[in-house]
Amino acid sequence: MIYTVGLREKYEPRIDSGTALKAGPHPDAQGKHQNGGWVWRTAAEARAFLQSRKGGAEREVYAVMAEWELDTVTVPGEPTRCLTRDALVFRVAPGTG
Repeated sequence: MIYTVGLREKYEPRIDSGTALKAGPHPDAQGKHQNGGWVWRTAAEARAFLQSRKGGAEREVYAVMAEWELDTVTVPGEPTRCLTRDALVFRVAPGTG
């Protein structure tokens, strides 16, 4: 399990319906390559990133069903690693660090 930061209004309804995904690499609406979503090794690392950014009140730390070494890559210019495939997203259990 690894972790991400996401907008509550986007993730919460999708988690409730079982369809919440963090995207892997994909083309945007104009066909330009987009890296996979940002992920962190621990919930604590994701929380620290969230606390360092403006607009954090609308966002939450979520769990991602993926493996750090298998499903992420380092991308130059990104603040953390990026997913290499789409992965399910879940709420973080209380007390997860």
